[in-house]
Amino acid sequence: AAAAVAEPRATMSIANLAELADLESAEAREDLQADVLAECAKFAPVLAVTIPAGQQVTPSNPSLIFVRFADADACARAVKGVQGRVYGGRVLAAAYVEDDFAHEIEKAAAEAAGVAPADANGAVAAGTGAPASVAAPAATLERAPEEAASAGPPAAD
Repeated sequence: AAAAVAEPRATMSIANLAELADLESAEAREDLQADVLAECAKFAPVLAVTIPAGQQVTPSNPSLIFVRFADADACARAVKGVQGRVYGGRVLAAAYVEDDFAHEIEKAAAEAAGVAPADANGAVAAGTGAPASVAAPAATLERAPEEAASAGPPAAD
């Protein structure tokens, strides 16, 4: 379970956004990552979007997607904008997540993809093992802070 906290953090989780079919293949997760990046960039520049693979999505266990911003104020705007929105007939739940927890998921995703993860400042960090609670995460879409600040949402195909 994600380490949700009450006070603003730079990372948020979005629950109930995806259905199982959205998570079954790497291509579907990449498409969903791009959609989440574009939507969340409307509120603030996004540094990373991570969708852990292997999620068992059921009505009582909704999907989780993690979005990292440059700071807590940026994340607060996104949480406010996403919380309670309806997507695909599902009501979204947004929450702040401990940044350390989200960073561990990003590192595990990068390792699974065979690349070094970027730290919060966009620098490449050495990989360390994935926490036991994180199984087979998908790759993470990442932007360096300066790229996120200067780039708007990705261009539509």
